Amino acid sequence: MSRHYAVVAGNPAREVRRRFEPAVIERLLALDIYGWEAARFEAWKPASDLDALCAAAARYDAV
Repeated sequence: MSRHYAVVAGNPAREVRRRFEPAVIERLLALDIYGWEAARFEAWKPASDLDALCAAAARYDAV
């Protein structure tokens, strides 16, 4: 099972913690940024404000 946004350590690797809260992870996965074309990604990286990134992605999709 894939654990998105997990921090792992050790050998064998084990999950130490999650980088974000579950609600934030859901929003990040919904953005599907790994499926974006390069131009779209370049236009909005790096964005540390998740609300702004989601709004920008919605505007990009509307065009």
